[in-house]
Formats: sequence, C-alpha cells, structure tokens
Amino acid sequence: MSERFDARDYWESRLRQQYSLTGVGYRRLGQRFNEWMYRVRARVFARVVASLPVNWPQARVLDIGAGTGFYVEQWHALGVPAVTGLDITQVAVDSLTRRFPQDQFIRSDIGQEAPAHLPLLPADSFDAVSAMDVLFHIVDDEQYARAFVNIAALLKPGGWLLWSDNFLRHGTERVEHQASRSLDESERLVGAAGFEVVKRVPMFVLMNYPADTRSKLTDPELVTKLSQRAEAAEARLKELDSEMRFIDYSKSSEFKEKHEVPYERAWKAAGKVISELTVANSDGTTRPAALQDMVELANLPLAKAHELAVEKFGDLASTVMAHREKIVDLAQQREEDLANARKQAGERNERQQQTDHQLRQETAELFQRINGEQIQKQDFLRPREGDTEFNARLEKARTFVEQAFSANLRNPNLSKEDRAQIIQRMVTVRNRAIGFSAMRLDNKRLKAELTAAKQALAEYHGDEPGKGQGKKDAGTGYVEPRSRLEQAVRAAADRTTYR
Repeated sequence: MSERFDARDYWESRLRQQYSLTGVGYRRLGQRFNEWMYRVRARVFARVVASLPVNWPQARVLDIGAGTGFYVEQWHALGVPAVTGLDITQVAVDSLTRRFPQDQFIRSDIGQEAPAHLPLLPADSFDAVSAMDVLFHIVDDEQYARAFVNIAALLKPGGWLLWSDNFLRHGTERVEHQASRSLDESERLVGAAGFEVVKRVPMFVLMNYPADTRSKLTDPELVTKLSQRAEAAEARLKELDSEMRFIDYSKSSEFKEKHEVPYERAWKAAGKVISELTVANSDGTTRPAALQDMVELANLPLAKAHELAVEKFGDLASTVMAHREKIVDLAQQREEDLANARKQAGERNERQQQTDHQLRQETAELFQRINGEQIQKQDFLRPREGDTEFNARLEKARTFVEQAFSANLRNPNLSKEDRAQIIQRMVTVRNRAIGFSAMRLDNKRLKAELTAAKQALAEYHGDEPGKGQGKKDAGTGYVEPRSRLEQAVRAAADRTTYR
C-alpha cells in the first residue's frame, strides 16, 4: 500500500477540492461535526500547552502539517508571536502565507530522508513542535520512524513535541491514507529518536473513529450507511442555513464566519494591547488602560477619537488608533452586509409574493375553465328549467363542497368543534366522490331495466287480444305480453335501491 500511495498528490487534490476543517477532518460527517470536533481539540491542546514550563511569548514554535492553519491559530492565541509551519501541499502553504503574513510556511515532507526544509531551518531551532493528527498519515513505516528523528533534530535540547495519534492496543490498522499504529510501537520509535514520553492525554471519547475496538461499529457497511445519513443531514443543514440568510442573516453561519469571528478577534487583539498601556488622567496621575477606553474611541468620530487617543496614550496613540480603525471597519462592513441582506430578503419576498399571486391567479383561471367544461359535459351539474327541487339540491350540494374545500384546518383560531365540523364535511365529500362511480353504474343498470320495462309495456299496449302473438316459453309454449311486462317490472323492482 505504501508503495502505491502518493501522499502529496492525495492531499494536494483533497485540499484543492475542500480547503476547510472538513477537508482535513471527517468529510462524510460534514462541516458542523468537524467544527465541534476541532473545538474539543482546541480545548485539550490549550490545556496541555498551558501546563508546560515554557515562556510562550518568547518561544519559537514549529507546526508540522499546518493544513488549514488551525493549530497555527491556537499557537498565536496562546501568545506565540510567530510560528513556522510545514505542509506537504502547495495549496496549504500558499493559503497560510496569505492568511498569516507574519509567519513562515514551507512545503516539506517531515518523513523524507532529506526534507526540503533542511536548508531553511537549522538544527536546534525550536522550543516546541506540534504534529497534531498528522503523523499517522505517513503510511510508510520507514518514513514514519524517520519523522521522529527529523523532529528531534529541529528541537532545542529540552524542547517539547506535542503529537496526537490513535495509539492502538493491538496491531496496526491501515487504510489508503492512514496507518494507526500500536502504542508500544509508537513509544519505541520516539524513544529511539531521543524523546522521553512525559504525558499522554486523551483527546476524544466519542468523536473519533473507533479504530481501537472490535465493535460492530467498525463494520464498513454500517459505517457507510451512517455516513450517508450524515451527508444527507449536512445537505439539509446547508439548505436551511441558506434559507436563514434571508430570514435572519445575523444567525447564519456565513455571518458568523465573515463577521462575528473577525470582529471578536479584533476586539481581543485590541484588548491585549490596551492591557499593556496606561492612561494619563487630567490631574497628572495614571491608571491602567481598560477595554472601555477602546469602546469610547470606537464610538467617537475619527477626529475626536484621534484627539482623545493622543490625550490618553500619548506617543502610542497611533497603535491604539490602528486597532480602533480595524474594529470600526469591521463593524461598518457588518452593518452594510446586514442592510444588504435585509434588502435582498425584501426583494426575495416581493418576488415570492408576485410569484404566489401569479400562481393563484393561474390556478383560479384553470379551475374555472375546467369546471366550466365539466358542467357543460355533465347535465346533472346544470340547473333544470322548471325543476325546483333538483335545482335546490344542486345549489345545496355546491355550497357544501365549497365550504369543505375553502376551510383551513391549520387556522389556530378554530375551536375543537369547528375543526371537527370541517373534517366531517371533508370526509363526506371524499366518500361521496369514492362512491360516485359505483352509484353511476347502478343508475345505468336501472335505466336499462326501466327501458326494457317500457318496451314491454309498449308491446303490451300494441298487441290485440286473442291473436296469439306472444313469444313461446320453454314450459308452456307462449308468454303473453302482459306476463312479460310483469316479469320486467318485478326485475326492476328487485334491483332498485332507494337512497
């Protein structure tokens, strides 16, 4: 497998298709699952890093398999000023360079015998190296072992390696792009590279693939079914999120990613700067600056804000104003996008109303046309001149059906009795419609029998007594017209059902 698999091509293609947490995580489980999974990763990572005896604002850090920059961002949040990142793909290096211009990113494979980063990164360069969810993607065992040797060479004496893996209790589990090795094998390799295992902390309980189990949950067929359900749920979630953009843009995931997250970061960065400054009071004393000072500046017009910043922060006013400018720009962009979203939602609603109106009008016209054609086709749907009882029943039936069709069962103002009455009408119309064809057949048969009876009666009146013109019967020889009439009438009476 390791000879056929080209990790660089695989990840280059995968990240070009989907450069996101889903692209580097569980693709079949969707964006939401991966976002929550990486939140768990961030909490565990921050807790472990905070426990290490390192002055992180002064540390040099290397992140291997930088990918989408998730751990680069975590390092910055923990106070590391600049991070060096390695990744096997060019798409990641290019994207990360644009996103983190203060950092350095190099395309390199840590498992190679002479990796590309060697000329750029001298030995003993880093206080810490992170390789989170990366090394188990080295499916070649020799390259996997060599990765630890290369990492050890980059660390300063006493440096720290933060590394995540599956650490199985049994043998290696392999798929095309991943090899989960045993805990014993992994500890043997890091020991051979000169490392000492200091701490091992669980990352997940339920959110990781159950590689270290004999459970039926690892059955490929079951996993495929669950994945398909997750994909369907994710697709539905995207539809709902797209709809949310028109209902309330501020609650959509797009708004969160585009506005909320950058806005919160800007305030966090401003707060960090403010916390290091002091404010000159009017009486000549000083006090520690607070985030409220930045709030005050952000709410003032530019000229007054600059004047107040100089008064409070002196020579550092330009630094504070730079943060104020970023916050104000983000806030203005947010309000512009909200206003634009409201405008688009209004235009969409107007188009929808026009479409609905047109559809209702077309439906009404079509109903009128087809209903008129049916009335012309069926004589029992038209009033009859001079037949008062028939016309009254026809009008009563028409009113009854229109009431049944026009009622809205979902009307919350309906009482329980009103709703039951509407349902009674609907059920009556339904059952009458179901029985119409059968009743029509009965009517057709009765008409045929009545016609036969009338013909027999006509023959009876047309025959002269004693002429012997009756038809012969099998038993008696002849059946007189009167007898035939009586037989037809009895047959018709037997078939008649009164409603």
